[in-house]
Amino acid sequence: MTSTYPRTFWLLVAGTLVNRIGLLVLPFLSLYLTVTRGLTVGQATFIISLHGAGSFAAGMVGGSLSDAIGRRTVLVGSLGGGAALMLLIPQSTSLWALAGVVAAYGFVGEMYRPAVSAVVADTVDPARQKRAFALLYWVINVGAAIGPAIGGALATHSFSLLFTLDAASMAIYALVILLAVPETRPERLVPTDSEPRPGALATALRDPVLVGYTLVTFAIGTAFGQSYTTLPLVMRADGLSPGAFGSVLAFNGAIVVLLSLPVARWLETRHTSGLLAAAVALVALGVGSYGFAETTWAYAGGAVLWSLGEIAFLPIVPALVAARAPDSLRGTYQGVYLSGWGLAHTVGPIAGGQILARFGADALWGSCLVLGLVAAVAIVVLRLGD
Repeated sequence: MTSTYPRTFWLLVAGTLVNRIGLLVLPFLSLYLTVTRGLTVGQATFIISLHGAGSFAAGMVGGSLSDAIGRRTVLVGSLGGGAALMLLIPQSTSLWALAGVVAAYGFVGEMYRPAVSAVVADTVDPARQKRAFALLYWVINVGAAIGPAIGGALATHSFSLLFTLDAASMAIYALVILLAVPETRPERLVPTDSEPRPGALATALRDPVLVGYTLVTFAIGTAFGQSYTTLPLVMRADGLSPGAFGSVLAFNGAIVVLLSLPVARWLETRHTSGLLAAAVALVALGVGSYGFAETTWAYAGGAVLWSLGEIAFLPIVPALVAARAPDSLRGTYQGVYLSGWGLAHTVGPIAGGQILARFGADALWGSCLVLGLVAAVAIVVLRLGD
């Protein structure tokens, strides 16, 4: 299979694996902020939302810059800068300094994502792109099956090492890009100056299908993202440890690792709006089921449902976006799509935290269920994926 894809793609896969195994801080950031730093739930979710705001801007800016100045520059700058900012988070003593560094990390540290997707679109034959994105997604979840378990064990004793290891994983990825990955932006698309082509982002935003993918991603991401923000707080209130939360995420990762590639192969030629909507509905049902969960196994059962929906949605949409993008706007299109996740990470923690604090866990998970089902209906109405 290695000969099917270019060397550059496999280097991205290797760097992504290291980076995802080292993604130790974000899944436990709400616990770090409340337990170690002593912040309230509202303060913690507000700071996490600032990370989302940074990543929202990062999608737009990172995608546009990858088309304007090149994929490689954005990748190295984002990963290297993100590593430095990660190390600054535990050194930030005041609330506002902490909030500012987390927001900056969200912006700088997330700009690499649309550039990665653009590199895949640049280097992989269009007929193999769905499987390539699925493989990259599979590797992400290999890391997700390992990283949270490590993070949960470390967080039980001390959070400090999490920041160092997380920063190191980003730095290693940046080094791989710097030393071994060439620029992949087609030479015929290189502009005459270093500025983004005028109107590139506006052109992408006028594509109704791309906007539809982005809005649906925002809706399901807001619900899905509660698994990484309010879920550890709810599990803690049920008397469960950070290790239990890490186990649930690792369980999700294991399911995705086992099933995502076979599912991706099956969906490669069968994907329709109905199947995409069914995938989103499964995510909604899985997160919504947490309203009835009290034990680790019950929470893991919910993870089964949203994991099955996840593997039929997350790796497919980037390939659909790549297929729709003009050659000159590959990074910009991916950036607009990824901004849906960034906006979800902005709104989701604040909304989830407020609902949890004011109305309780049942209202939180019920809201997630409704939001996800609305997104599923929108996919059918807009015929996304057909």
